[in-house]
Amino acid sequence: MPCLRTNRRSGFTLVELLVVIAIIGVLVALLLPAVQSAREAARRSQCQNSIRQIALATLQYTDTNGSLPPGRLGCDFANQPGAGGKSFCNSDEFQSAASGFALILPYLEEQPLYDALDIDGVGIWLHHGNWDDGWFTTNPAAKNGVEQVLPSFRCASDQSEEVLVELQDRPELSPAVSSYAMSMGTQGVNNGAGSTTKFGNDGLFMYARKFKLRQVTDGLSKTMMIGEVADGHLYNGNYTKYMNVWSRASRYVSCLRSTENPLNSLLLVTTGQLEPNPLNDQASAGAFGSYHPSGAHFAFVDGHVEFLIESIEFDNYQAMSTREGGEIVTAE
Repeated sequence: MPCLRTNRRSGFTLVELLVVIAIIGVLVALLLPAVQSAREAARRSQCQNSIRQIALATLQYTDTNGSLPPGRLGCDFANQPGAGGKSFCNSDEFQSAASGFALILPYLEEQPLYDALDIDGVGIWLHHGNWDDGWFTTNPAAKNGVEQVLPSFRCASDQSEEVLVELQDRPELSPAVSSYAMSMGTQGVNNGAGSTTKFGNDGLFMYARKFKLRQVTDGLSKTMMIGEVADGHLYNGNYTKYMNVWSRASRYVSCLRSTENPLNSLLLVTTGQLEPNPLNDQASAGAFGSYHPSGAHFAFVDGHVEFLIESIEFDNYQAMSTREGGEIVTAE
């Protein structure tokens, strides 16, 4: 009797296929947070390295020049005196708003960019208010320089735009922003824009003043120099949203922040008061902040970098920003 063969096709039934898809979906859901966490860990490591390089460049500047760079090279049109009535700005010669970051460019292997800015010759970001009254017309190389996006000044986790947005009074200018700022101390936006904030602050970086390392009596390992900044691309023309242009310095705005308000403060400045900010604009409080979960990186005067959590005890956080406050800084 002939053998009968039955051709049977093997494969998944619809139910089996749906089960496999469901299993794959569950695995993806389980793995995605781990992947995202690994990516953030990599970005955080890169950010930590960037701020460390900035700190080391700042210390190289100090070794060469005998003091830390000023947070801002000069003063402003107000020509206000500093602590104890001492004036640090006596003529237009010193009216440059170049940031401390611009001054350390040669120590970040950016000598050609530093030369193009002509900081010593013209005075980058002049003091006349607004955006320099045509200075870039006479110095196009500097215009190109301040628009240059520098990886050294960008954190990989920073979600801000690379250049300033909504620069309505100078639409032809697109200055590059930074993810970092220097620490002025504990006096910030609530203290106003007067002499104490600009010249008499208790940190290391402010207008015109230069500090030697021996003046950091609180300890080099316990005094912060540089911290992270979020949303540095925001600007609405009247300094109530705070930009963070790497080449320009201004009190609790570009490149100069304070610990007056807590880390990652979601606060809004109105008429000298602080209130909840519905836009979550961290920069409005003149505070340090980042897009890392729960904290931000800070570089200290001895060159080491710490990740400070946003729940840090506030008095301890402020103590880290003073140069000679005599506070006891505890480990967090």
